Amino acid sequence: GPAGSGVTTLKYVVVRGVDCFTHQIFTVGESGRKLENVTAFKPNEGDSLTTTLERIFRIDGDIVVTPDVRDADTAKSLFKDLEHAALIAEMPGKDPPAAVVQLLEWIGDPALVAKGLNGLIMQKLIRTLCSKCKQAYRPNPQFLKKVGLPEDLKVMYRKPKVEEGEPEPDTCGKCGDLGYFGQVPMFELLEMTADMRALIATKPDASAIRAQAKKEKMLTVQQDALRLVTEGKTSLEEVQRVFKAS
Repeated sequence: GPAGSGVTTLKYVVVRGVDCFTHQIFTVGESGRKLENVTAFKPNEGDSLTTTLERIFRIDGDIVVTPDVRDADTAKSLFKDLEHAALIAEMPGKDPPAAVVQLLEWIGDPALVAKGLNGLIMQKLIRTLCSKCKQAYRPNPQFLKKVGLPEDLKVMYRKPKVEEGEPEPDTCGKCGDLGYFGQVPMFELLEMTADMRALIATKPDASAIRAQAKKEKMLTVQQDALRLVTEGKTSLEEVQRVFKAS
């Protein structure tokens, strides 16, 4: 994901989702996070990433949290060692399909990327409506159909909106009349199914990967944003603002 979207936190959420009592989990260097039964492995001065990983594999590390993937050398070092362990890393990117295209360019071997990649998960942050002052309203069913929301959705929420002739409401002490308080993540998951691996082995562009993900009904960040709208956690206006800025 892009900078400032909580990708590092997401990475460690993934790490915490692994059973740390049946796997030997290492981080390359200190993580700066409190991780139960996860060992920080200190690289020797002057050692390359490949050498550091080889040292971890010799002590039976089977899951390794590696440095960020930001260049071809790092990407090639990681994909070289995927047969020895599962590696978890973060990398910058607009979305998972764009990240796959970047990996294909860096690695230069589509078959290796298709074989070695297990999945990509992305998150974007969106503001949540203030629980104290958010305003309920009844949406138009035709509008719901147009934006892809359930047509039987009876109520939606937005920041307070004063209709003409109505008195101004009292100032909200929680959000300061901003209408929003806090943030929540939206997720997108690219799963490496058999058909997706076959496609990636052909070195596709990002649009082809997106089309395959849509065909297989994989979760997109836009769909997850609409889920948050239906749950009353954010507004359509906020969704439009976030994606307009992307």
